[in-house]
Amino acid sequence: MHAERHIQPAVTEFTRYGPEGARLTIERIGVNPTAFFVSGIHGDEHEVIGPLRRQLDIKIMEDPRHFASHVRALEAHPAALQDKVRAARGVDLNRQFVFKETPDDPQAKLLADSLLEHEGIHTVFSFHEDPLERRFYLYNLMTRNDEGVMDADIEKLRTNLLSRVAAMDIPLYNGIDDIDLGYWVDHGFCAVASDAIHDNSFEMWSVQKELHRHPNMERAFLFEIPGALPVGQKEELIRVILDEFVGPYMSLKNRD
Repeated sequence: MHAERHIQPAVTEFTRYGPEGARLTIERIGVNPTAFFVSGIHGDEHEVIGPLRRQLDIKIMEDPRHFASHVRALEAHPAALQDKVRAARGVDLNRQFVFKETPDDPQAKLLADSLLEHEGIHTVFSFHEDPLERRFYLYNLMTRNDEGVMDADIEKLRTNLLSRVAAMDIPLYNGIDDIDLGYWVDHGFCAVASDAIHDNSFEMWSVQKELHRHPNMERAFLFEIPGALPVGQKEELIRVILDEFVGPYMSLKNRD
């Protein structure tokens, strides 16, 4: 008789509170997390949260070597999510990470602290939605000592992922993403070195090692899920991202 044994990783969930109603729930999966998954930074990007949670839970069972040790902050701005608006009380959470070690905004500080206290984390995987967009794109944000050089492994992962996305009949974004920042997305991809610009976003702040001196942070990948897609297609896209990009990337890091 053949029997399969599945060992469930330890899960710790805790909620922290700050001034002005700030609140953040963190889930720590496993004992030595090396990846940080974040979503819900903007309240009008809420449809990605449930699918991302479900697909991460599936990947823990299917691929525990690469997914059974991570931290989640999937509802990063609860007040904005409650009202399903980009900002709450006039605060856009992803513009509060100014060029300093600790953000002043209470909600931003909770999110920053949740990364800083986990010193084994080397990569942030951030999931956003572009509410009216049907095209997909992603960012690769690199630490200063990366010097903006694209390595062959990331190039391969990028190529594989975007090929799968195109095969799903999801077009790739091409052009300027944010007119204020001037980020140019080239056929679904944009690489930004951390010393190129500081946009006060959590993702850019996370790779600014000269600010917070986190011992292991190296990269942040930001995936813009097309908000105009049906929820089921969004979940299928998230599954492809985890299969074709996140899992293989974590495999490369484990190899190192």
